[in-house]
Amino acid sequence: MVNKKKIRLMNMAVVASLGLFGCKLEALTLKESVAEALITNPIVQERLKNFRETQQDLNIAQSEYLPVLDLKSSFGTNSGGNLKSNTENSSYQNYTNSLKLTQNIFNGFSTSHKVDYQKARILAAAYNYLENANDVAFQMVEAYLDVIRAYKLLQNAKESVAINQNIYNNIQELFDSGLTTKSETTKVYASLSLAKSNMIVQENNAIDKEFKFKRIFGRNINVWEMEMPSLDMVMPESIQRATMYAIQNNPSVLVSEYNIQSAQALYKEKKSSFYPKVDFELEQLYNGNRNKENRYDQTDDRLKAYVTLNWNLYRGGADKAAIQRTRSTIHKEVESKRDIKRQTIEAIELSWSAYHMIANQLNELYRYYEYSKETLESYQQEYDMGRRTLLDLLSVQNDLINSKSQIINAETDRLFAQYRILDAMGILVSTIAGDTEAYSSMTLPVEKPFYVTEDSLPINLDRDGDGIVDSLDICQSSVEEENIMPYGCVKGPLDSDYDGVPDMYDMCPDTKFGAVVDEKGCEIIGVPNKFAVDTKVYTSIVEPYNENSPHKSPQLGLYDYEYSTRADNNTLSTDLDNQLMYDNFELIQRFPEINMTDFKTELTPNTKIEIAQIATSILKNKKDGMIITVIGHTKTITESNENQHKSLEYAQVVKNELITNGIPKEAIQVESRFDKDKLYLKTYPIDDSLNDRVMVSLYVPQDIPSDSDGDGVIDIYDLCPNTPTGYKVNKDGCCLDDDNDGVINELDLCPNTPSGYVVDEHGCSVKRTLHVLFAHDSYVINLDSIGHIAEFAQFLKDHPYYNIVLTGHTSKTPTSTEKYNLKLSLKRAESIKAFLIANGVEESRINAVGKGFSEPIATNDTLDGQSQNRRIEVELIDVNKLTEQKKIILETDTLSETNKSVRF
Repeated sequence: MVNKKKIRLMNMAVVASLGLFGCKLEALTLKESVAEALITNPIVQERLKNFRETQQDLNIAQSEYLPVLDLKSSFGTNSGGNLKSNTENSSYQNYTNSLKLTQNIFNGFSTSHKVDYQKARILAAAYNYLENANDVAFQMVEAYLDVIRAYKLLQNAKESVAINQNIYNNIQELFDSGLTTKSETTKVYASLSLAKSNMIVQENNAIDKEFKFKRIFGRNINVWEMEMPSLDMVMPESIQRATMYAIQNNPSVLVSEYNIQSAQALYKEKKSSFYPKVDFELEQLYNGNRNKENRYDQTDDRLKAYVTLNWNLYRGGADKAAIQRTRSTIHKEVESKRDIKRQTIEAIELSWSAYHMIANQLNELYRYYEYSKETLESYQQEYDMGRRTLLDLLSVQNDLINSKSQIINAETDRLFAQYRILDAMGILVSTIAGDTEAYSSMTLPVEKPFYVTEDSLPINLDRDGDGIVDSLDICQSSVEEENIMPYGCVKGPLDSDYDGVPDMYDMCPDTKFGAVVDEKGCEIIGVPNKFAVDTKVYTSIVEPYNENSPHKSPQLGLYDYEYSTRADNNTLSTDLDNQLMYDNFELIQRFPEINMTDFKTELTPNTKIEIAQIATSILKNKKDGMIITVIGHTKTITESNENQHKSLEYAQVVKNELITNGIPKEAIQVESRFDKDKLYLKTYPIDDSLNDRVMVSLYVPQDIPSDSDGDGVIDIYDLCPNTPTGYKVNKDGCCLDDDNDGVINELDLCPNTPSGYVVDEHGCSVKRTLHVLFAHDSYVINLDSIGHIAEFAQFLKDHPYYNIVLTGHTSKTPTSTEKYNLKLSLKRAESIKAFLIANGVEESRINAVGKGFSEPIATNDTLDGQSQNRRIEVELIDVNKLTEQKKIILETDTLSETNKSVRF
């Protein structure tokens, strides 16, 4: 009975051994790897501490809103009158005390701008933390897949060594028996040495990938714990949608956005230098002498309350330069964001291309593998027949191994391309580990950026609590409670075939990588390899939508795109969205923004003039099916509902004015984008008012040329305008005929006919039996057949454009041998060839082959059947058509004439 349990049941001895050496039985999925790395990786933790550090800068800035209370006390000995001779010298003890409260009243809004600056820095730090967490997760995904890839390639290299070793053993036996040459033996041995070298390279590469995994993950892992991730996530509907989503949600882009905001706040803070600083001060003084009165310091007991004004009037232009510098800083951050945006776009485009192109590549690689496999089987049969050498077998074996290596790399690359797309879009971690505690902790700084968590001292320098301090710990994220080696890692028993069963208990020490094994370490027959993939999945694209996909809300427009990695959660785009996003247009014209800052209840005269000019331009390009989009935008308003209402009102007012100016109502599509798409960067409130605007765009449809037969080639270029529906055509609109035999692909039952062969209406080469009689076990032509062959010779002389292939066949008897009958059938064909040459047919026109008894046309169990099988078949090759390109079914009149002239 086949054991189909997912977890191997170990016997007590093996379990005890695994417990002794600290091995884990549970799987380590990609999700678990990412979640653990988010918690333990020092890069993520360093950015978290940086975020908390930045939070305190806000508290420091906000402290300027509060009063400052200073106590100053002094006590000492004074000595007076030492310099003037007419002044009595006096030494005395004096003390002073001052308690002063200072409350800033006005500082040019410096404090409020400092607070804004620090808030923007906190948000930037939060998204920088998220950015680095995403980057670590991305590295974790890459390392995880690379480890699996490396061990699959290592397994392939091991199989190559085994194949080469087997062939070497066989050829060495032949050499020792004197049946082959030394050069063939050394050639195979060289191939074996190369295979062993490649295996060592792959083994080293696998170790390297484990080291990389350990650097990110923090501890050693057992490769048999890993599982193959699935390639089943829905990608965005198009590269355009994926890219637009990415440039709005990628954490790096968001970090740069908050860097811009912090630069704006810093610019406004620097302008406070041009304003006076006004403070209220309340001070209690108590000064006196301890021993005696003196002529210098008297007792002072006063309470003072006053308002102070400090105003710098000139600083050599430093304040003006500081403002200009911060202006440039804003520009610098804007350009930095644009560069990051370009990088994000590049990342999406590269990964999107890889995701789709590798699917096409895998289609060909899977064919390469299947054909190599078929070739190997054929070569093996031919080797058994003595028609192939061991070197031939070695060559095709290497082809098979090479195809598997390329498939392994391509499959891994396609799987990784899926995660590359998600990473560029900023949703890699949420997709993989969105339901884990690690993800919730990671997103907390973004969701609650001003919620302060305070770090404490001292810091424990045994990060993983394994009893080995960090300065000595090689594995700083160990999770085992026992069996920690002095260097901080868990050392497990040797497992040479990576199946989870230690070598000391493994009865099958050469199990293939990924095979599911029983408690003895032997493969369970019928259970799929845990790292095998579904080839259909790897050569297809998951449809982005299904019948359960939600429809877009009516209030959402072209630029509102909601995405999910599950088709039933992925919001379906509208037909209008798809038309505007993907159709070809004769003209797309975007008009200058219509500013609505001065709009109250009616449009201003100047705005009406602008709209009239736009309408005039639209009417010049008026065409049936044209679309005019009118999209309203607003400045940032606290109430989101007001944003929506205001932007929609702006768009509706402009639409009505366009209709007044003659634009068809049905051609206009109104949308609201609230405050999402800023045209101007807001530094001061007046800047934001420029974002109160309406954008009008014109889409003029492209004329669709006529294609009467619907074959994809328009009529003006279609040389075959009546192609049947569904037939594939070439660039001229004519049916494809890949083998150039005159029969189109859809009707061709023999699609790989060699060039020039005369075919029937089904595209198969015409084979006719030349009625020639041979005695049993003879290739001498029977006298009764001479007349038929002479007629055929005359036919060939009358039709010099025909070459022929003569194929000899034999019958099979219980004593027949394949090798002998191959020779006999060839001799029979050569007998006919010799007769034709003797009767005036050029030798160059005749090719003779023998196929023995491999292609019978009747049973060999009867004498009559054996007689039918002893035959000569003739195939005609039209030399005029060896390179001629035919587009319609070849006429068969000549063939009919041939059948009338001579019996085949």
